[in-house]
Amino acid sequence: MFVNVDGAKSTHTVKLIEDAMQYAKDQLMPKVENLFIDVEVIEGFYDREGINGETIYDEFPSRYCTIALDPAMEFNEFFTTLMHEMVHVKQYVTGQLKSSKWEGKKWNGSYADSPWEIEAYELESVLIYGFLNTKKEVAYG
Repeated sequence: MFVNVDGAKSTHTVKLIEDAMQYAKDQLMPKVENLFIDVEVIEGFYDREGINGETIYDEFPSRYCTIALDPAMEFNEFFTTLMHEMVHVKQYVTGQLKSSKWEGKKWNGSYADSPWEIEAYELESVLIYGFLNTKKEVAYG
């Protein structure tokens, strides 16, 4: 996995983001290679978009994702959101999620009740708990 982080305030934060993403990738997609992820830490993202994070996936020419996050979140919320978005990366990479289709079937229900959101919410806390247990330090800045 290749990760590029833009907009983080310190090299310490960049390292924590990279470590968290590697942990999530190892848990969710241990056999996946050639995955490229840009993380954009964007001031005011929540104010503009109304969400804490977002994942955009481009399958061709290679597996390329962009994850956008708002840095105004507190530590736990920031990294939980990152884990949530990494679940979406897994869903795109494995083909579970494609253009509002879940496992090949069009989803007509509400976004909050969609199978991809339910899975992301279920796994985010498992992932953040596991990641934080691998770290001695729990502050970013």
